[in-house]
Amino acid sequence: MLYIILLLMFLSFAGGGIIIRELKAYDLIAGYNTMPDEEKAQYDIESVANQLGILLYFFALLAAIVMLLLYFAHLSLPMKELIMFGYVAIILFILGIAMLVFNKKNIRKILPVFIIYNVVMIASLIPAFLKLVKKLL
Repeated sequence: MLYIILLLMFLSFAGGGIIIRELKAYDLIAGYNTMPDEEKAQYDIESVANQLGILLYFFALLAAIVMLLLYFAHLSLPMKELIMFGYVAIILFILGIAMLVFNKKNIRKILPVFIIYNVVMIASLIPAFLKLVKKLL
C-alpha cells in the first residue's frame, strides 16, 4: 500500500509540474485566476510557473527515490517509518521555504504566517518522531 501511495504522489507531482510548467496552465496557481487583469499584467507568472514546476518535479523525484529505497533496501518497519517521516518533514520544510520565495514582495505580511506554519509543523511532528525513536531503541 505504501508503494501505491508513493507512486500516486510521484504521478501527482510530476503531472502537476508538466501541467503548470510545460502546458502553461497558470490558472491552477493559487490566487492567479482571481487577480484583476491589471494586477495580472504586472505579475511575472511565467517565472512563478517555472519555479513551481521545478519544485513539483523535485517533489516527484524525491517520491521516486523514497519509493525505490523502501522497495529495494529491505529495511525494518521502524526504519521505513523513519524514512517516511523524513520524507514528510522535507516536503513540509520545502513548502514553507517556497512560501517565502514566492511571496518576496510581501515578505512582511508572509513572515508571521511562515513562523506560525513552522511552529505548527514542528509541534505536530515531534510526537511521531519520539514514537519512532522509541521503536528504534
